Amino acid sequence: MTERAFRRGPATADAFIREGDSAPAIEATLTYQDGEQAWESASEVDTATILIRSAQTKDVIYQNDVGVGSGGSVTYNFTGGFASTATGTHEVYWRVEFADGRRESFPEGDFLYLYVADRFDEDTMPFVLLELATVDEPIDVVQVPDDSSLSGEDEGFYYITESENVVYWIP
Repeated sequence: MTERAFRRGPATADAFIREGDSAPAIEATLTYQDGEQAWESASEVDTATILIRSAQTKDVIYQNDVGVGSGGSVTYNFTGGFASTATGTHEVYWRVEFADGRRESFPEGDFLYLYVADRFDEDTMPFVLLELATVDEPIDVVQVPDDSSLSGEDEGFYYITESENVVYWIP
């Protein structure tokens, strides 16, 4: 009997992640359409940002800075978990701001496709969203700008200003 390995999701997806997971990282070498690397040395880049949008709605659902290496390489680790609740196929591209003031998007004329698989209802997420809670005594709540800021934080309550949610973070 022959064993077959497979992944559920579209055959055209370039990368796969399950909602809430922090791995695998998305790695790419950014090139122009002629195959030339977008830069040689990381010092040529001021910032690089990953943008992810739903392929269905075209709404941008995630963006964050990425690590930049030499030879046009970029890496993004989903530290703290991929916070989107939108499962399915997503389009990914990178916006790069160069030290000389240029601003370009990669890949040129296309996207990388990311498939986000859903979780079982019983699966635990990295944090618990609190809809309504009653406490007998005051609790300490730390304010952070967005859920990606929770990476490296201790267990506890956090107010996420971007979404205006209070969550209980479990690293």
